[in-house]
Amino acid sequence: MTEPVLFDVPDDAWVIPPPKEELSRGERRARLVATRIASGVHPLGRPVLLHADASRDPEDHATGPRCGGCEYRVQVHYHDRQYPKCWYPGRGGGVASEYVHPRDTHCESSDIRAWWPACRDYSPSEQVKGGNYTKRGVNMPGLGRRQRAVLDTMHRNGGMWPQHWKVSYATRDIFNSLIALGAVTLSDGVYRLAME
Repeated sequence: MTEPVLFDVPDDAWVIPPPKEELSRGERRARLVATRIASGVHPLGRPVLLHADASRDPEDHATGPRCGGCEYRVQVHYHDRQYPKCWYPGRGGGVASEYVHPRDTHCESSDIRAWWPACRDYSPSEQVKGGNYTKRGVNMPGLGRRQRAVLDTMHRNGGMWPQHWKVSYATRDIFNSLIALGAVTLSDGVYRLAME
């Protein structure tokens, strides 16, 4: 049954289309994330696929492994702000091998939400496994935010500061304070964690 109309419209008549739905940038991003999760793709997009145990329901924020419990999700400090990024290491050939962390594109679209379902590269963090971070030195008493960030970065890069990264005067001061605390050593121009 059709709805009654005021007058008949010929089949060949031009009809004004309904106005487009006005969505904010955040709403468009939320719909894109929901579509990707429902199709089995991680919210970062292809080629990152969801973990086999992760929920494919965009409304389910509790079932299965989550990015918030992954060891590769780190808080990157930049200009007194923190940005959650995936620092899964690049591997293999091609473009991914040129970057230390190919999933971190230094923009909002690569921020990793803790509630997102985990990808196939998920690895539970020490907090999820029941361990603690004290052996890494991150919870040593008297450490400042930047000192903890440097130690965390070093831990995620195999216990050393990446040699291709520049060490600014400010970072050098942080390293000197960590050396004085016994958390870091310097040998052959390479900063290494003393705890590992």
